Amino acid sequence: MTNRPRNHEIASLAVSAVTREWLRVGAAVDEIKNDYGEDLLIQTSLKGGMDESRIWVQVKGRQTVKKSAKRGTLPALRVPRGHALRWTNTADTVVVVIWDVTQDVGWYTLPQQQFDPFFLLTSQSDSFGLYFHPEDHFDAAAAQRITWISRMRHAAHQLSQARTAERNYSDREMKDAAQAAHGRAIAAAYGFLMKIDLFTEDVAPPEHFDEWVRNAYVNIEDADYFSTPETRLDGAIHLALLMHMDTIAPELGITPVLFEELVQAMGRIYLHHYGSIDNWWNSRA
Repeated sequence: MTNRPRNHEIASLAVSAVTREWLRVGAAVDEIKNDYGEDLLIQTSLKGGMDESRIWVQVKGRQTVKKSAKRGTLPALRVPRGHALRWTNTADTVVVVIWDVTQDVGWYTLPQQQFDPFFLLTSQSDSFGLYFHPEDHFDAAAAQRITWISRMRHAAHQLSQARTAERNYSDREMKDAAQAAHGRAIAAAYGFLMKIDLFTEDVAPPEHFDEWVRNAYVNIEDADYFSTPETRLDGAIHLALLMHMDTIAPELGITPVLFEELVQAMGRIYLHHYGSIDNWWNSRA
């Protein structure tokens, strides 16, 4: 009778456990048969539609994961240079999960937030340490958090590419190409606003968001910087957007490139819907 090695059983148990958490948030999970460093391909969804972005997951199963007795830290994982370089250079989001099959608990980390591609290229080392924070448990809540990170990274990548192309074409006086690139950037910004329920069919700011903008517009400080209605509205939208994102993904933050594009897009929505700042302010009078 052929025996199955225990390490194979542990690997399967770990992959099944991690898959379970992704399924709980409505993601489609495909197990990778040809293992080149990733075990799972995650396709996430929102409002019944599949996201454009993809998430790759490497799972490391352990019989037990022992924390340091003195510091309470988790063991680091050594990653080959090739894996680390590929993960830092991909446009997709990569997640590594270490799973304790005895306690049925795991921890995750995002290599793209740890590895620097220049350091990887110039270092003499053949492998690099990947570290896990004891508080970063992998569960359905973590999967949801990672999903939003993936959505934001994808949108920011689209915007960066489109804006770079727009500048390059403008410098060469290629107006049609520059205009097309500008359109792609606008589409990416409004597409993300749709994901976070700030761009609707009637092209009107949602009531709760508008309430936040109005409160900020009245109470905003720094009179020198926000000296005009336009700069005041811009500042109010900044604050309201931060509040809105915190309700979706608490304490997650948002990349500056994406954030500024969303603020500008919301400003256009306000002016398109109300015509002027006076009309907007007086609409509730």
